[in-house]
Amino acid sequence: MFAAGGSLGAVQVGMLKALVAAGIAADFVVGASVGAINAVTYAADPTAEGVERLEAIWRRVRRRDVFPLSPIGGMVRLLSGRDHLVSPDG
Repeated sequence: MFAAGGSLGAVQVGMLKALVAAGIAADFVVGASVGAINAVTYAADPTAEGVERLEAIWRRVRRRDVFPLSPIGGMVRLLSGRDHLVSPDG
């Protein structure tokens, strides 16, 4: 089971590395939110190379890629009566 929780997705890669190194392969994977992304990526290639590719993705992800917070943009949205402070475009 791959849990949800944003940055916990990166922690899950460490778990996968340990399982693959121990020769343990999952028969079935389930995930929620970011865990679902990790689960499907792992299921597509449950090898050490597949986990390394997943790790490389996580190493490139930055907060601004997922949660593009701009104090000025947030204030403009708040004052203009929008229903969000962070753009939902990402």
